[in-house]
Amino acid sequence: MAGLNEGEPRLFHSSLLLIRSSGTHADYGTLTSGEEHFYAWKTLHPQDDAGLQGMNAQQQLIAGLLDRHTLLQILRTSAVFMDTDGGPRIKVMCRYQQFRAAHKIAQRLRTGATAMERSGVVWHIQGSGKSLTIVFLARMLRASTDLNDYKIILVNDRTDLEDQLGNTATLIGGRVGHFRAINYQLSSCLRPSHKGQGRI
Repeated sequence: MAGLNEGEPRLFHSSLLLIRSSGTHADYGTLTSGEEHFYAWKTLHPQDDAGLQGMNAQQQLIAGLLDRHTLLQILRTSAVFMDTDGGPRIKVMCRYQQFRAAHKIAQRLRTGATAMERSGVVWHIQGSGKSLTIVFLARMLRASTDLNDYKIILVNDRTDLEDQLGNTATLIGGRVGHFRAINYQLSSCLRPSHKGQGRI
C-alpha cells in the first residue's frame, strides 16, 4: 500500500546519536536533527588536538567522538530531550566545543589550587549554545563523585533571558531556585547544606 509506514520509530528513541559518513566525510546528529543540525567533531579532547594533524573528518569523528570514555561521558551528561517553542520535543547532543568547554571547566575545578586557577572565561557568540553548555557542565558536576556538592549560580543581566535560562536549567535535574535580586534570600540559599560542603 502506498504511504504505509514501516517499522516502529519509538525503537530509536534510546539511540544516542546518528552518524552520516560518505568517503572521508562524516558528521553526527540525533534522531530529531534536521539537515542543518548535523555537525563535524573536530577535537580529540581530552587528548591533545595535535593528533588531528593529517586526519580527515571521518577519522576525527571516530578518534574523538567515538572514543569510549568520551562517548560514555556524553551518554551520561551531554545529551538531553528538550521542548521547542511550540514544536515537538527534540533530542539534543553536545557539539564538540560545548563538550570541550564543560570538561575543561570541570578539570579546572578539580586541579586548581587557588580561586584564580579554578576560574576562567568561556567565550561564546550569539546562538552558540551557551545555555546548553551550562547544562552539560552542571550534569557533569552532578554525575561526578568529587564535584557533585557544588552549587551553580547563573547571573543574568537581561530579563528576556530569565525565562530561557530558567527553562534550560530544568534540564540539569534537581532543584532550581530563582531570585530576582541579590539579597538575604540568595545569601541564605548559598550557605552550606547539611548534605555536603556546598562549594560555590
